Amino acid sequence: MWSFQNWFDDVNHRFILQKRISNRSDAAFNIYDPNSNHMWLMQMTPSTSPDSSPNLTSINVAPVLSAWNYQVFAWDGSAGDEDFGRVRTFLNGKLNIDKTNATGGQMNASSAKLVLGATGADTAKTSTFPGKIDELRISSVARSDAWVKATYATINDDDFASFTMENDWDSYTRKFAISFPNYKGNELSNFPVLVKVADGSPSGFRYADCAKEDGADLRFADAAGNLLASEVDTWNTNGVSAVWVKVPSLSTATTLTAYYGNVFAPEADGAGVWSEGYVGVWHLDDMKRPMEDSTGHGLDFSSTSAQNVSGSNDAKIDYTATGVIGGGVAFDMAIDHKGALVAFDPNSLLTATRTLTVEIWANPRESPLDPNGPKVSRYMVQKGGTINAFGMYCTTDPKFSAFTATTNAATASKRTLVWSNGSTSSEELDEMCGKWNYFVMTHDSATTLKQFQYRDGNTTPVASGNISAGFEIPADRGVLSLGNNGAGSANAYPGSLDELRISNVARSPDWVNATYRTIADNAAFTTYGAVKDNNPNLATVVVFR
Repeated sequence: MWSFQNWFDDVNHRFILQKRISNRSDAAFNIYDPNSNHMWLMQMTPSTSPDSSPNLTSINVAPVLSAWNYQVFAWDGSAGDEDFGRVRTFLNGKLNIDKTNATGGQMNASSAKLVLGATGADTAKTSTFPGKIDELRISSVARSDAWVKATYATINDDDFASFTMENDWDSYTRKFAISFPNYKGNELSNFPVLVKVADGSPSGFRYADCAKEDGADLRFADAAGNLLASEVDTWNTNGVSAVWVKVPSLSTATTLTAYYGNVFAPEADGAGVWSEGYVGVWHLDDMKRPMEDSTGHGLDFSSTSAQNVSGSNDAKIDYTATGVIGGGVAFDMAIDHKGALVAFDPNSLLTATRTLTVEIWANPRESPLDPNGPKVSRYMVQKGGTINAFGMYCTTDPKFSAFTATTNAATASKRTLVWSNGSTSSEELDEMCGKWNYFVMTHDSATTLKQFQYRDGNTTPVASGNISAGFEIPADRGVLSLGNNGAGSANAYPGSLDELRISNVARSPDWVNATYRTIADNAAFTTYGAVKDNNPNLATVVVFR
């Protein structure tokens, strides 16, 4: 029994492999294409009758020309008596011919040399194979179907073997501690904290010590050694990088450990960071459309046209603007104060809900918010069109305002519009312009029956409004718009926006405050320990599929 295997890249035809001089009596086998039709034949000569006509077995499926093909011929002369044998042919790992009426017995013991790419009797070189041949193997056993399939896959299929690391923290070369002794508030569950790194911060940190250039080996563990969900927001080896980590329990006693320097670090669970009630999270630093939703819900911003705005407004959006974390988007409404928004179909965004939180960071320009100018609303975010669901905006009154439009669950035709204006003086408005502000609106018609508005992480709301019990925010009112309202009217926001989040829960004041501090006051909110050497113990797990 024997197997013949080789890879070939053919651009024509003729002999691939031969063990024969000139006559049948000195032949063992030939592999060739006799008719230029690329249907490869295997000719085997049995030892019982070397002068008789040899067995011919073909691969009757044409190989792919000018590409690598893997062909196998397997013969088992012991599969019965001398009058019965079995021949199988394979092309690219798949069984092609299974012939059970081949002559049995041993292959002819030829003294001829093994010739690759030609025939031994071809002195004129007219039968030379005009292509490439690689990885020739000859075995004294008839390889099984599974063996042939696995051989093809391990060479040709990049997904055949996967390399993963067990959750062994000793496999990382560096580590540093993270804690939050300055957190003030009640314990928060599954809270996303921001971890910032740069060369020299924390002490001893160097990008050069990371095993992957994009920070994909930076991983985090809680005090018990459990791997935590994390997402790289921004990775900038020439500056500050930002990574989000979901902390199971945030309190003054919380301690984490960051590990890096492991090329086989397990894949991070980015979407898992935002599993605690988040419907959509947009870091707005993609520098292109679509602007991805980090929750994994697929609610990407992919359009720049509004319901009543024709044409593209992409030229009025700067996708490379600086954000409060990494990049953001900036809207230029100096010309027509219309259009230029990013929107998507929101029908899958929210089911009818009685609890809601909308968060956004905004950096307004000064001139369009001139208190002496026209009194218009400048929308940061809105869900709706002719009929609204919710929105947040700045006005030239001057005010920061937010609203939710609710529908009674029992009476679909009855709507209540709840407005809450956070009044500010012109001096305070000037302070808002040219810097990043954190705006939050919460809606709860299930328990507190309140809508609250917060700015810059204050635990005391800047405004509040009453909500009737049982009133829901509907799910089917227009598009979700960023930088304008859904109608595309003259209400475009003049400035930069970043880090939009929408949740189907009403966040607590402590949650709002901690979110603000982890972003705006990270150095005081988070304590970083110095980098320490770790003891690498690289234990790799290889999985074959």
